[in-house]
Amino acid sequence: MVLEVLREMSLQQDLILETVEEIPLYFQPSFFYTEQNLAISILKLLEQPQAVDLPRVRSWIERFTQSQGISLSPEQQQAVEMSATQRVMILTGGPGCGKTFCTRTIVALWKAMNKKIALAAPTGRAAQRLSEMAGIEAKTIHRLLEFDPATRGFKRGVDEPLPHNAFA
Repeated sequence: MVLEVLREMSLQQDLILETVEEIPLYFQPSFFYTEQNLAISILKLLEQPQAVDLPRVRSWIERFTQSQGISLSPEQQQAVEMSATQRVMILTGGPGCGKTFCTRTIVALWKAMNKKIALAAPTGRAAQRLSEMAGIEAKTIHRLLEFDPATRGFKRGVDEPLPHNAFA
């Protein structure tokens, strides 16, 4: 019964049907195209080279960690280096793996590189925690992108980009 309704909705183009590994997946068109455009934008960013003096970055990381009296794990070191050399990166990990310290180090590196930094989080509480941890203001994603309830849209986007060149 449900599959029949889904098939009918895809035939009427109310849903988009994609098959992945022989599994039918149904998407609301607006979400499907938004995600598709986001993926294309990320791929374009990844294709643009990021020229960075990696030995200088590594030297800065060594001086910074020594001044803080800590050391980075190989994974943390790699993440901090990637934050300087890649246009897009995703920092993940379970509780206690060092994401907080890694992020604090990345923000300090970006400051040392004179980047204009914006910090954003999905909720107010997460933004407050990010601010405390990084030492600079963080906003909710909606506030950073200047959500306008009247239009139910964002003032910031492709046509009106944010004035930053580093985001966490």
